[in-house]
Amino acid sequence: MRCLAGALAVAAAGAAEAQDSGVRIIAPEIVAPPLIAPQALERTEPREPLNPLADGSDRLGENPDRLFHPVVLAAGHVSANGRDIVLDSIKVVDADQVCDARHGGTWPCGRHARTAFRLWLRGRALACDPADENAGDGKAEKHVAHCVVGQEDPAAWLVTQGWALASPGGPYEKLEEEAREARRGIFGGRP
Repeated sequence: MRCLAGALAVAAAGAAEAQDSGVRIIAPEIVAPPLIAPQALERTEPREPLNPLADGSDRLGENPDRLFHPVVLAAGHVSANGRDIVLDSIKVVDADQVCDARHGGTWPCGRHARTAFRLWLRGRALACDPADENAGDGKAEKHVAHCVVGQEDPAAWLVTQGWALASPGGPYEKLEEEAREARRGIFGGRP
Protein backbone atom coordinates (compact mmCIF):
# COMPACT_ATOMS: atom_id res chain seq x y z
CA MET A 1 0.00 0.00 0.00
CA ARG A 2 2.89 2.38 0.78
CA CYS A 3 4.28 1.78 -2.71
CA LEU A 4 0.98 2.82 -4.29
CA ALA A 5 0.71 5.90 -2.07
CA GLY A 6 4.27 6.90 -2.94
CA ALA A 7 3.60 6.48 -6.66
CA LEU A 8 0.46 8.60 -6.40
CA ALA A 9 2.41 11.32 -4.57
CA VAL A 10 5.07 11.38 -7.31
CA ALA A 11 2.36 11.43 -9.96
CA ALA A 12 0.58 14.32 -8.23
CA ALA A 13 3.84 16.28 -7.99
CA GLY A 14 4.55 15.63 -11.67
CA ALA A 15 1.00 16.61 -12.55
CA ALA A 16 1.28 19.87 -10.65
CA GLU A 17 4.54 20.69 -12.44
CA ALA A 18 3.05 19.77 -15.81
CA GLN A 19 -0.06 21.84 -15.05
CA ASP A 20 2.15 24.87 -14.39
CA SER A 21 3.81 24.39 -17.79
CA GLY A 22 0.50 24.46 -19.68
CA VAL A 23 0.27 20.71 -20.28
CA ARG A 24 -3.28 19.41 -19.92
CA ILE A 25 -3.39 16.52 -17.45
CA ILE A 26 -6.04 13.91 -18.20
CA ALA A 27 -5.74 11.34 -15.35
CA PRO A 28 -2.80 11.98 -13.00
CA GLU A 29 -3.84 9.16 -10.68
CA ILE A 30 -3.52 6.67 -13.54
CA VAL A 31 -0.83 8.05 -15.82
CA ALA A 32 1.93 10.27 -14.54
CA PRO A 33 3.31 12.73 -17.08
CA PRO A 34 7.07 12.71 -17.54
CA LEU A 35 9.03 15.13 -15.39
CA ILE A 36 10.42 17.12 -18.33
CA ALA A 37 10.27 20.87 -18.55
CA PRO A 38 8.88 21.96 -21.94
CA GLN A 39 11.71 24.49 -22.23
CA ALA A 40 14.18 21.58 -22.29
CA LEU A 41 12.62 20.11 -25.44
CA GLU A 42 14.22 20.82 -28.78
CA ARG A 43 12.67 20.36 -32.22
CA THR A 44 14.80 18.45 -34.73
CA GLU A 45 14.47 17.79 -38.43
CA PRO A 46 11.93 15.06 -39.29
CA ARG A 47 13.37 11.72 -40.38
CA GLU A 48 12.82 10.25 -43.82
CA PRO A 49 9.69 8.06 -44.10
CA LEU A 50 10.29 4.37 -43.48
CA ASN A 51 8.35 3.44 -46.61
CA PRO A 52 8.06 6.46 -48.86
CA LEU A 53 5.37 6.32 -51.49
CA ALA A 54 7.15 6.48 -54.79
CA ASP A 55 5.80 9.06 -57.16
CA GLY A 56 6.97 7.40 -60.35
CA SER A 57 8.91 10.50 -61.36
CA ASP A 58 11.71 8.39 -62.81
CA ARG A 59 9.26 6.94 -65.36
CA LEU A 60 7.41 10.15 -66.27
CA GLY A 61 8.27 13.67 -67.30
CA GLU A 62 9.03 16.46 -64.86
CA ASN A 63 5.46 17.48 -64.01
CA PRO A 64 3.14 14.49 -64.26
CA ASP A 65 -0.60 15.05 -64.04
CA ARG A 66 -2.03 13.66 -60.80
CA LEU A 67 -5.40 12.01 -61.31
CA PHE A 68 -7.08 11.56 -57.95
CA HIS A 69 -10.06 9.25 -57.35
CA PRO A 70 -10.05 7.71 -60.83
CA VAL A 71 -13.23 5.96 -61.90
CA VAL A 72 -12.60 2.81 -63.92
CA LEU A 73 -14.84 2.70 -66.99
CA ALA A 74 -13.14 -0.33 -68.55
CA ALA A 75 -9.87 -2.22 -68.09
CA GLY A 76 -7.37 0.47 -69.13
CA HIS A 77 -9.88 3.33 -69.41
CA VAL A 78 -10.42 5.71 -66.47
CA SER A 79 -12.15 9.00 -65.85
CA ALA A 80 -10.62 11.53 -63.45
CA ASN A 81 -10.47 15.29 -63.06
CA GLY A 82 -13.05 15.68 -65.83
CA ARG A 83 -10.98 13.78 -68.40
CA ASP A 84 -11.14 10.32 -69.91
CA ILE A 85 -7.72 8.64 -69.97
CA VAL A 86 -6.85 5.51 -71.95
CA LEU A 87 -3.59 3.81 -71.02
CA ASP A 88 -0.93 3.92 -73.71
CA SER A 89 0.29 0.85 -75.65
CA ILE A 90 -2.70 -1.39 -74.90
CA LYS A 91 -6.03 -2.25 -76.47
CA VAL A 92 -8.73 -1.74 -73.87
CA VAL A 93 -11.16 -4.59 -73.23
CA ASP A 94 -14.54 -2.86 -73.37
CA ALA A 95 -16.81 -3.45 -70.36
CA ASP A 96 -19.56 -4.85 -72.64
CA GLN A 97 -17.29 -7.37 -74.36
CA VAL A 98 -18.17 -11.06 -74.11
CA CYS A 99 -15.70 -13.88 -74.66
CA ASP A 100 -16.12 -17.49 -75.66
CA ALA A 101 -16.04 -19.91 -72.76
CA ARG A 102 -13.71 -22.90 -72.95
CA HIS A 103 -16.55 -25.46 -72.84
CA GLY A 104 -19.06 -23.59 -74.97
CA GLY A 105 -21.18 -20.52 -74.38
CA THR A 106 -19.96 -17.03 -73.53
CA TRP A 107 -19.04 -15.09 -70.44
CA PRO A 108 -18.88 -11.32 -69.66
CA CYS A 109 -15.10 -11.01 -69.79
CA GLY A 110 -15.26 -7.21 -70.17
CA ARG A 111 -17.04 -6.83 -66.84
CA HIS A 112 -14.59 -9.20 -65.18
CA ALA A 113 -11.68 -7.19 -66.62
CA ARG A 114 -13.17 -3.89 -65.42
CA THR A 115 -13.78 -5.31 -61.94
CA ALA A 116 -10.25 -6.73 -61.71
CA PHE A 117 -8.80 -3.33 -62.66
CA ARG A 118 -11.03 -1.55 -60.12
CA LEU A 119 -9.90 -3.91 -57.38
CA TRP A 120 -6.25 -3.46 -58.32
CA LEU A 121 -6.46 0.33 -58.58
CA ARG A 122 -8.57 0.72 -55.39
CA GLY A 123 -9.02 4.44 -55.97
CA ARG A 124 -5.26 5.17 -55.83
CA ALA A 125 -4.09 8.23 -57.73
CA LEU A 126 -2.56 7.86 -61.17
CA ALA A 127 0.43 9.92 -62.24
CA CYS A 128 0.30 10.43 -65.99
CA ASP A 129 2.43 12.18 -68.57
CA PRO A 130 0.84 15.54 -69.31
CA ALA A 131 -1.83 14.73 -71.84
CA ASP A 132 -1.37 16.00 -75.35
CA GLU A 133 -4.62 17.87 -76.00
CA ASN A 134 -4.69 16.41 -79.54
CA ALA A 135 -2.71 19.16 -81.25
CA GLY A 136 -4.11 21.86 -79.00
CA ASP A 137 -7.80 21.68 -79.90
CA GLY A 138 -8.69 20.78 -76.27
CA LYS A 139 -11.78 18.85 -77.38
CA ALA A 140 -10.45 15.31 -77.34
CA GLU A 141 -12.89 12.80 -75.87
CA LYS A 142 -10.19 10.38 -74.72
CA HIS A 143 -6.58 11.16 -73.93
CA VAL A 144 -3.99 8.44 -74.43
CA ALA A 145 -1.32 8.68 -71.74
CA HIS A 146 1.39 6.65 -70.05
CA CYS A 147 0.53 6.41 -66.35
CA VAL A 148 1.98 4.88 -63.21
CA VAL A 149 0.63 4.11 -59.75
CA GLY A 150 3.65 4.55 -57.49
CA GLN A 151 6.32 2.49 -59.25
CA GLU A 152 3.79 0.15 -60.89
CA ASP A 153 2.70 0.35 -64.52
CA PRO A 154 -1.07 -0.30 -64.71
CA ALA A 155 -0.94 -1.10 -68.44
CA ALA A 156 1.71 -3.76 -67.87
CA TRP A 157 -0.34 -5.20 -65.00
CA LEU A 158 -3.47 -5.42 -67.17
CA VAL A 159 -1.65 -7.19 -70.00
CA THR A 160 0.20 -9.52 -67.60
CA GLN A 161 -3.08 -10.55 -65.97
CA GLY A 162 -4.78 -11.02 -69.35
CA TRP A 163 -7.29 -8.19 -68.89
CA ALA A 164 -6.02 -6.10 -71.84
CA LEU A 165 -4.32 -6.72 -75.18
CA ALA A 166 -0.92 -5.32 -76.10
CA SER A 167 -0.79 -2.88 -78.99
CA PRO A 168 1.04 -4.39 -81.99
CA GLY A 169 4.70 -3.41 -81.88
CA GLY A 170 4.30 -2.08 -78.33
CA PRO A 171 6.36 -2.85 -75.25
CA TYR A 172 3.85 -5.35 -73.79
CA GLU A 173 3.69 -7.98 -76.56
CA LYS A 174 5.80 -10.51 -74.62
CA LEU A 175 3.59 -10.04 -71.56
CA GLU A 176 0.51 -10.80 -73.67
CA GLU A 177 2.12 -13.99 -74.99
CA GLU A 178 2.82 -15.12 -71.42
CA ALA A 179 -0.78 -14.36 -70.38
CA ARG A 180 -2.12 -16.35 -73.34
CA GLU A 181 0.10 -19.34 -72.52
CA ALA A 182 -0.92 -19.23 -68.85
CA ARG A 183 -4.60 -18.76 -69.84
CA ARG A 184 -5.06 -15.70 -67.64
CA GLY A 185 -7.92 -13.23 -67.81
CA ILE A 186 -9.80 -13.11 -71.09
CA PHE A 187 -7.69 -16.00 -72.41
CA GLY A 188 -8.82 -18.32 -69.62
CA GLY A 189 -12.21 -19.21 -71.02
CA ARG A 190 -14.35 -18.21 -67.99
CA PRO A 191 -13.30 -17.93 -64.37
